Amino acid sequence: MATLVNYIACNDVDATVQWYCDVLGFQSNKSLHFPGQFAHVYLDGPDARASRAQLMLRRYPHPEKEVGIAQGTKPSSMQFFFDITDEAKGKEAVDEKYKSILQKKESGLEVTLKDAPNDQPTHRAFTVIDPNGHEISFFVWT
Repeated sequence: MATLVNYIACNDVDATVQWYCDVLGFQSNKSLHFPGQFAHVYLDGPDARASRAQLMLRRYPHPEKEVGIAQGTKPSSMQFFFDITDEAKGKEAVDEKYKSILQKKESGLEVTLKDAPNDQPTHRAFTVIDPNGHEISFFVWT
C-alpha cells in the first residue's frame, strides 16, 4: 500500500510537532524527529502503515533550499482536509473532534478555530488554523 506524505513548512518544527500532538491528537514518531529540522506526525496511528495520514513538518525557511528568505518568514499557507468518516458515528465524528479541540482551547492551549462544524451538500466539516497559518479541516462524507 502506498502512503502519501504531505510536507508542511513551519517556522518552529518542535513547537509545531507539539501543537499537532497536543491539539489535534497526532502522534509523533521519535525515530523520524530531527529536532529543529523536520519530523513526521501521524493521524490516528503510530506510524505510516497504521495511520489515516502522515505529515512531514519541515523547518522553513530551510537554509539550503530557500536561499535569501529571512528566518521567521511565515511560509505560504496551505489547506489540508482529513477524512475522519466513521460509519458508526456519522456526522458525530466531526462534532466529537471539534469538541475535543475546543476543550483544549478552553484549557489554555493556543487554538484558532476558523469555523464550527457545518453542513455542506456532500460533507460536514470544520477548520482549525495551525501555528504557521495552515488550514486543517476535518470532515465526514454525508
